[in-house]
Amino acid sequence: MKKLLSALLVFAVLFTGTNASALSGKDREQNKQDREAKRVESKEKRDKRNEKLSIMFNKFNPNGSSEFDANAAEHTAFHDQRKATKDSYRSSQREQFDKLKASLENGEITQEQYNERKEALKAAIESYRKEAKAIIENKKVELKSVRDQSKAIREEFKTMRESGSIDETRMAELLDTVNELAAQHLEIDYKYAALIDALR
Repeated sequence: MKKLLSALLVFAVLFTGTNASALSGKDREQNKQDREAKRVESKEKRDKRNEKLSIMFNKFNPNGSSEFDANAAEHTAFHDQRKATKDSYRSSQREQFDKLKASLENGEITQEQYNERKEALKAAIESYRKEAKAIIENKKVELKSVRDQSKAIREEFKTMRESGSIDETRMAELLDTVNELAAQHLEIDYKYAALIDALR
């Protein structure tokens, strides 16, 4: 029961702004569509960026190309796995509320028991939300350095391209840094995913 409650809490905290029981079926479906559209857009941007970087690696740093491809594939796999986990949490939460409602409708529990259990579940979700939100904020702070460095590299790539003068040695160095930053990003992703999972 504790694990199921925890799974429900993860869903509520991380992936919705409202309690699932308060949403109509139409609202839940719209939220699901919005999340999926955002995920697809993010993946398309990442794929486009990775395609450009792969071309640059092949031209200016072929020795780092396989490491880049491995990091990109692992990052994609990580996010696919987290999406599956999120979907499972969402489903578990809906099931918990549906079972509670069915118990009331079948006469297994009284209206008072239903209200008490529903409020207890909401309270547990809110408590978990606060803990998970703090973890996510810490992750954002830690990732900011990686993102800032990545942005600086993209700016340097752009400056070289626009100047028409590409320093191949510098380009290879920057691409090595891209690999280092990708590895750091993955490390941070795994670290904070584990912290969130440990709350269950």
